[in-house]
Amino acid sequence: MHSLAVDLIGKGGGLALLWDKEVFVDLVSFSRYHMDARVQLREGEDYWRFTGFYGEPDF
Repeated sequence: MHSLAVDLIGKGGGLALLWDKEVFVDLVSFSRYHMDARVQLREGEDYWRFTGFYGEPDF
């Protein structure tokens, strides 16, 4: 199992992306608010895009 984690700040936030060792993940960018990656489930197949984000609900 592989993973990338962005720590929480105080009692909120934090992001995590976990993937099986047989899956190829090309991390494009990340910050404390987002993760952006290209994912390939099997060799020779097309990539798909994963984008996860977190935003503080500041009204």
